[in-house]
Amino acid sequence: MRVRVYWNLHKDCYSLLNWEPRDPNKGRLLKDFPHRNSVELHDVKFVVQPGGHARVLREKRKNVHAYLEGELVSEDFSISPGYRPVSYNPYRSNKFEGPLPMQTFVEGQRQPRRAPVWEHASRVVCMRMMKQGRPTARMMAAK
Repeated sequence: MRVRVYWNLHKDCYSLLNWEPRDPNKGRLLKDFPHRNSVELHDVKFVVQPGGHARVLREKRKNVHAYLEGELVSEDFSISPGYRPVSYNPYRSNKFEGPLPMQTFVEGQRQPRRAPVWEHASRVVCMRMMKQGRPTARMMAAK
């Protein structure tokens, strides 16, 4: 089943929208378990809606405008070494980003660091973890 996933700030979990083509319930929350602490997706597309991103910058208030779109697989998964963390911060960029590469030095000068941008991934795992006593959303992707 094709779904769109976003982090729900009010429920502190991932919310899943039905994104099946030609389905009368497309764009609505899934009927079975619409809110989850973890989810695995295949054939993933990272979607940021430009209008929603502009609104966040203009109003300085978050809204749902960034999603992961892919095939829902299961809640049972394992993370292999090939996965890289992926994040999205609307105040820093209008795209999903991976970790910053290590700094490189050329003739004693630091080179600007740019995070790799993610637009597609073969597999993504979204999970809720505990970090310093607080729940934290985490996305891990494999290209």
